[in-house]
Amino acid sequence: MRKITHNNCTKCGNSKLVSSTNCRTCSNIRRLTGSNNPNYVGGITLKKYTCKNCGGNVSLTSALYGSGLCKLCTSTKLPQKYCLDCNKKIDKRSERCVSCANSIIMKKVWENPEYRRHIVGIHNDPEFKSSRVKKTLRAVKNSPNKTELWIFDLLNSICPNLYEFTGNGKLAIEGFCPDFTDHRNKRIVEFFGNYWHSKKDVIARDIRKLEVYERNGYSVLVLSDDDLKDVNLLSEDIKRFVTL
Repeated sequence: MRKITHNNCTKCGNSKLVSSTNCRTCSNIRRLTGSNNPNYVGGITLKKYTCKNCGGNVSLTSALYGSGLCKLCTSTKLPQKYCLDCNKKIDKRSERCVSCANSIIMKKVWENPEYRRHIVGIHNDPEFKSSRVKKTLRAVKNSPNKTELWIFDLLNSICPNLYEFTGNGKLAIEGFCPDFTDHRNKRIVEFFGNYWHSKKDVIARDIRKLEVYERNGYSVLVLSDDDLKDVNLLSEDIKRFVTL
């Protein structure tokens, strides 16, 4: 038969079971509410809370919802700490700023070859590129500029309701968004302004963009600022492109 042993309660000193922290009377006090609980008098708790640092008395609010420090420890100014890597001001309880701490974590994660292959595979996926571009353009609420609106009006006058402005992320082909698209006949009209599209890195990107369009079965008409000077000639070019 199992022997039951007793010792003294930590609060009142009465006998209790070894398996319990307090006796039954003291344990039941914690379950009482309102005026029935002897720890509360006039809606104020009689329980004392101590400071985490010095052991002095602290308020109920500071102990449960605040720093847990008394007024003296809170007012004591500790020396300012700086990040070990970038020397940026940080919280006194930290060793590094959030950016440097996350950088260390990601460097360790990136050492895993399986993780690297997984991430590289995701970013090289054409569907992922297209979805990312669509979300980005929709988030910034990209809308056509004055020149694109003028071209759109011209396209509608030549071939009504055939072209749609897709530069706002409605259509993405392997990460590239065409300006105007004829979905029925798979035709694209792109406007390359002289200012931006004369830069070396942009030219290389435009070449990749046109290759992607052609690889996916689209016919492309590229317009520049010089093409817009003669409206009649531009209209003839558009009509020839539409009848291809």
